[in-house]
Amino acid sequence: MNDKKCPVCESEQLIHIEENVPLKAGDFEREMAMQATGCQSCGCSFYTPEQERFNKRQRLAFRKHAEGLLTGDEIKAIRQRHGLTQKQAAEIFGGGPVAFAKYEADDVAQSQAMDRLIRLFDQLPAARTMLVGDAVPTSRANSY
Repeated sequence: MNDKKCPVCESEQLIHIEENVPLKAGDFEREMAMQATGCQSCGCSFYTPEQERFNKRQRLAFRKHAEGLLTGDEIKAIRQRHGLTQKQAAEIFGGGPVAFAKYEADDVAQSQAMDRLIRLFDQLPAARTMLVGDAVPTSRANSY
């Protein structure tokens, strides 16, 4: 698709549209900016790949907020605070080799369980020790 021409009438009279759209999840409501491209000739509207990515991230940010999940920036700050690379974080928490890159870019939402695990790691030294594997109490290690 040519982003410089209307896909319907092939006019080059395109305008960038950004408007606040109400989103709702249960009792939680919020307006989020969404983007599109409009044709001044025929009146149609469409999304460029960049606009689709922007809108997807906006919807995901809304969902994370509604569900009380950490944002990508918050996950990145926790990871960096503990001196971890994205690869190391994925090895500790699971989720695959690029999971943290996707979480931090807000391309994918982490599960509630992953969110809680990241928060525990950040707030409890004992959780960090166990997850990193530096020290597992001998009495517990032998009890399995």
